[in-house]
Amino acid sequence: MHLREVQVKINKLDPIRRIKDFFWNIYRGVKAGYPPCCVLEYSIDELRGINYQPLGKGFIEINGKVSGYVPCILHRLLFKRVSYEETLYKSGLQLIIGNDPKMPEIRCWKCGEEYRVDSDIGKAVVACPNCKATSKIKPAGTYGTSYVKYDVERESPDVEEDLEGYYEKLSDIELSSLIEAARCIGVEANTASELMSFRVLESITRRLTGIYNWKEGLEELEKNYQDLAHVIDYFRVERNKVAHPEKISDKTDAESTYKMCIRLIKQILA
Repeated sequence: MHLREVQVKINKLDPIRRIKDFFWNIYRGVKAGYPPCCVLEYSIDELRGINYQPLGKGFIEINGKVSGYVPCILHRLLFKRVSYEETLYKSGLQLIIGNDPKMPEIRCWKCGEEYRVDSDIGKAVVACPNCKATSKIKPAGTYGTSYVKYDVERESPDVEEDLEGYYEKLSDIELSSLIEAARCIGVEANTASELMSFRVLESITRRLTGIYNWKEGLEELEKNYQDLAHVIDYFRVERNKVAHPEKISDKTDAESTYKMCIRLIKQILA
């Protein structure tokens, strides 16, 4: 998601409706526990027709956490400013979630925590405030006329979870390469993900057989694990394809190779 320029729109609603919204915004902000000065500035700007305020003003960081409200000019001067885009993507910072019932609620795929996000963010990556696992979210429709519903999916595979019981059996290089393969899936660098998965298998093959030639190493591995011949053959064929510039991997290719790599690791390192 790219940071857009702050958008200024003239509110075409009738004056009475705009005034009602002004007081409603103040009520919601105070009820959510936000600083009154920030609530007042936000409400005045909304009354003036200035929308998408987080995009232009960003947020602030307080005690290592990012505020869940748009800061006023005073707060922006007193605390470290954090851009709207950085808030979405920097999973190391914990997002303080408001309790405004009109904010869309999503559920973390990892720990099940439910938390609310800004209804204006569109397609983005957000971090769970509980376990900090990142999720891709995108609008999937609305409830009625104002409630946004989001689809949530894992940003990338969780290597530690997928390799439960086998995590310690990999060398540092193998573990690092597998983590990179998973991260590449999350950012849709699919060809890079396949190459890193192949790198893991090549390292394991060298370690188990003592043979550094890829083809010969796979042949030796196949002799020792005949029941895995079809899996080993998959890697032999796919690696040759991906190693040449004619092949461009898609998400299915990357996920399949990653899963096959996990499967092979569990079976040959059991």
